[in-house]
Amino acid sequence: MTRMTMTAGNARLTRKTPRPRLSLSTLAVRLFDAIGSWSDRAEQRRALAALSDQVLHDIGVSRLDAEGESEKPFWRR
Repeated sequence: MTRMTMTAGNARLTRKTPRPRLSLSTLAVRLFDAIGSWSDRAEQRRALAALSDQVLHDIGVSRLDAEGESEKPFWRR
């Protein structure tokens, strides 16, 4: 997004360039993509939490890091 800044005296005025409107089909595709990503992320975090300490050691992840990642909500990266 492009921003234009103009100065009028001591006040700064910022105007954003308007975004083009998205079609309903584009929004639907983005929503389904997001839901798919959230589902994948939740599944991966459950799998990470289920790994043994030996497997975590083999891949270079501590139990504390694995627990921290697996406790995140599905929408957070």
